[in-house]
Amino acid sequence: MSVSFNFPKMISDVGSTVLIEDKKAISQNLSLMLLSTKNSQLGDPNYGTNLKRLIYNHTRFSYRWNIYFNKIIHARNNS
Repeated sequence: MSVSFNFPKMISDVGSTVLIEDKKAISQNLSLMLLSTKNSQLGDPNYGTNLKRLIYNHTRFSYRWNIYFNKIIHARNNS
């Protein structure tokens, strides 16, 4: 079982922490990691990926990555 904070709404209206579980938590954590760039998190410079750099490099290689990236986002939004 995987548990995580709900992002971006981590605090409910009554002041308690909002948690999500299982598939939704894994999907959210994976998508946050993939969308974060390297060196963007202060405590962990190795957290994140260079996907954005690969996607916005205008080559055929980046076009394929863009397709995969959109599939990941689409899968996350439909979970």
